[in-house]
Amino acid sequence: MTTATTSAVKRQSAAFDNTELSYYKSEHEIKEEQLAQKIRNNYNGENVHEDSSDALYDNLDRYGFFFHNYENKQRLTILYKTKHNPSSKRPSKSHKTRPESELDKTKVVNKYLKGMDTLSTKEINRIEKWRNMLQPKQRDYGRNIRRWRLRRSYSESTLARRLVKGVPDRWRAAAWESMLLQNIQKQGLFPRPYYNSNASVSSEKISMRTPSTRSISTVDEDVEGGSSNSGNSSKSVIESLIRQYYDRQAEPSSYDIQIDLDVPRTISGHILFHSRYGLGQRNLFHVLHAFSLQPNGYCQGMGPIAATLLCYYEPEKAYAMLTLLDKYYGMHNVFKHGFPGLLEHLHVQDEIVKLTMPKVFVKLDEENVPPTSYATKWYITLFANTVPFKTQIRFWDLMIFYGPDAVVAFSISILWSLRHNIIDKESNFETILTSLSNFFIPEDEDNLMETCSSILNDSHIRSKMDQSRDKYRKEQ
Repeated sequence: MTTATTSAVKRQSAAFDNTELSYYKSEHEIKEEQLAQKIRNNYNGENVHEDSSDALYDNLDRYGFFFHNYENKQRLTILYKTKHNPSSKRPSKSHKTRPESELDKTKVVNKYLKGMDTLSTKEINRIEKWRNMLQPKQRDYGRNIRRWRLRRSYSESTLARRLVKGVPDRWRAAAWESMLLQNIQKQGLFPRPYYNSNASVSSEKISMRTPSTRSISTVDEDVEGGSSNSGNSSKSVIESLIRQYYDRQAEPSSYDIQIDLDVPRTISGHILFHSRYGLGQRNLFHVLHAFSLQPNGYCQGMGPIAATLLCYYEPEKAYAMLTLLDKYYGMHNVFKHGFPGLLEHLHVQDEIVKLTMPKVFVKLDEENVPPTSYATKWYITLFANTVPFKTQIRFWDLMIFYGPDAVVAFSISILWSLRHNIIDKESNFETILTSLSNFFIPEDEDNLMETCSSILNDSHIRSKMDQSRDKYRKEQ
């Protein structure tokens, strides 16, 4: 190797090791650094195979995650299928426990993994249904679709039923943005139930009523022959946040060093965030950097939420969505100093557990297992790294539609699935806390979502949530 080449490699190495600047390098500079890395590998006698990338992509599932066999069964908890849903009128009294042997866990994991990477016939049918529900709202100068809207012929009850089954992944970005802007236009008045709480979740008799009864399309939709005020306002909100994202890239943040340390640890099992200083990690850094300039600053739980959004949106749109979730979905108070929103959620969770699962509440109290000891990460990360990604985004489908109450409802769904083992006479502090702190694998994902939806569509439980929140806020 010549002297000139050696000095060039040293210069590239110094640039590559500069943590903060690496995120702001151009694509040309990064390619030069990658070439320099290959030179160093060859110089050190390391074998770099060109076909390694092909083998890498062969090990990915449909969501971009590396295949995971969950071999360490001791760190897994199975969320078993339940026959009944939580109800304030019929508190749980069952004592039937579910086994959790290695063989039982293996069967559930294998069944889950089998359906993880397949596009079922039911999902294909739902793709066509969602294609009919959504229509273009905004196009760019090249006539490419930039935003979508929900058609006026579909009511909130139809949307609620279809969300339980899950949004097809190819329509998820459009559906999330449409529902988010819809709820913002309603100024935080999220969909509320008004039907018999004993009715089936999938029943056609379900009807949704909000303080202003209307179909979905009246929110954030252009009027034929012109634009509505709501359409213009939602457009200006997104565009102003996108401009803010770019403007903030030039501003320094005191959290940049901590963000840089956390980025490689954020869902690194996804191909997008797998490579150090790769495109995904740089985008995640940029989003968190801009978001850290908000009044709340930065905390580690923001990373998985931003990374989930980056799986479906460009970084500037992910920043806009994250900011809107922070402002309108209660995340601001969750991340605020002292975590007042988190403590409020945990208080509401306790009250609903006491209402629907009194024996579980008593058992947790006797064993001194408060919700802060196991549920904090649930609320801080919106269940990222708590359930598989496929289950997480199906929960997000419900959360973006129903609002912050969905986070409490999903937490209750988890406890409902584990209630038999929690109240077992042989359970103790250690077994309960371990079970609730583990990574969850649902035995039946559809059943888990139906349980969550049933809680959100139970008028008595939702009223209790409201009362608990009001009482908690008055006491603070």
